[in-house]
Amino acid sequence: MMIKKTTRQIGQEKEKEALHFFEEKGWKLIAKNVLYRTGEIDLILKDQENTIIFVEVKYRSSLSHGVPQLTVLPYKQNRLIKSALTFIKKNKLQGHDFRFDVLALFPAGIEHIPNAFSSAKYSI
Repeated sequence: MMIKKTTRQIGQEKEKEALHFFEEKGWKLIAKNVLYRTGEIDLILKDQENTIIFVEVKYRSSLSHGVPQLTVLPYKQNRLIKSALTFIKKNKLQGHDFRFDVLALFPAGIEHIPNAFSSAKYSI
């Protein structure tokens, strides 16, 4: 008898897959699953140029409802931005460049969308 994985278990597996994808690029993990009242940040990484990247990991087991990256709507973007700004302030990272990426995982593979959305209307 096969035990069905929970959504949470699948999400954790996909976040590990995403982390591996970025580590292969030489990026370093700063934090994962950072939770504030404004929302959760899946992965926070630093690339070779010391840019801090806040990553939203999205997974779909099929594309019947569209590609996963399209689920990162403005409401979700605003929650991520507010959480990222809290993280930046709490960790005194105001002098660093930062951006928001989405990593979409689906049966056909992985799609990385750098600078998926902007935080231009917010200030630190």
